[in-house]
Amino acid sequence: IIDVYVYSKEFLWGKTPLRGAVIAIQIVDPRGNTVFVFRNITDSLGKTEFKVRADKNWVSGEYTVYIVTPGYMTIKKFKVE
Repeated sequence: IIDVYVYSKEFLWGKTPLRGAVIAIQIVDPRGNTVFVFRNITDSLGKTEFKVRADKNWVSGEYTVYIVTPGYMTIKKFKVE
């Protein structure tokens, strides 16, 4: 089974949506290799979304997702079995 991972995030400056911000996303596998890179721009509500399908060659384990925009970074994790 190859899973599809979806991540949606709203970016705010205080309480105001951060419109038109460039968002960079990097997924790193358990061995430290980058397996996915994506760039997007937030919409009028300050939201962005990405979908990634785990490749059949992805190793099992915990993957780290780095989501970055100027002045902000968040880290998420998910597992591939």
